[in-house]
Amino acid sequence: MRGERFKLPNTPQLFNSVHYFHSGIVTYSRGYHDTLSLYYLELLQPNLDVTPWFPDLLRLYNIRFLATYSIEVPEHFLEACQLSHLTSIGDIEIYVRTPQEKYGYFEFVHVPGAVAGDLKGMREAVSRSTQLFTYRVLLAVNPSNTPHSPPFEIAVSEKNEHVSFLMKFLSSDEFETSWFVNKMPVREAVFYTEVKFGRDAEQVVSRVLQEEVGRNFYKAFVHVDERAWSEVC
Repeated sequence: MRGERFKLPNTPQLFNSVHYFHSGIVTYSRGYHDTLSLYYLELLQPNLDVTPWFPDLLRLYNIRFLATYSIEVPEHFLEACQLSHLTSIGDIEIYVRTPQEKYGYFEFVHVPGAVAGDLKGMREAVSRSTQLFTYRVLLAVNPSNTPHSPPFEIAVSEKNEHVSFLMKFLSSDEFETSWFVNKMPVREAVFYTEVKFGRDAEQVVSRVLQEEVGRNFYKAFVHVDERAWSEVC
């Protein structure tokens, strides 16, 4: 049922493997129109060897529970993700996250740069950029309002802009990604090192005080510290 938008939010994705397991994702989305965000949820790989920052992705996507089927979850994974066993339903084991710090639908973050380009083409780049959330950093996606040039930018463009539609369709590598620091092209590893330099989650001083969620709305009451500022938009 992987990828079926009407079933995926309600059905655990079952994947048996010794080193890799895929949990079911229960979303609080308002409908199938949230497919753009669901695409990134499908890319989640709960494997610390593949995605060392996975514990922070649980916070980013506001995931609180993990359901597994007929597999043994590594103890080091449970510890890293702050997951504890909640209950069993037949062969299904339910784990609940008990993080030291409260989180929810809203989060204050640093936004020191942007990802610009085709929304489909940038999928991999955006997924890889989520590693920055460990430092409470995220990149804006195609910001419409940039009062000043952001120091960090990921640019995604078509590789063969002038070739025929058929050639694009047959191409396995349709887009190319470039990384820039202060307008200068750099390698991807250098880009992330520069973005992370001097950043710390504790530097985010504004706080979400309370949040409310209804059938058709989200609402948050926040405290914006006077030291806070907008870096990109």
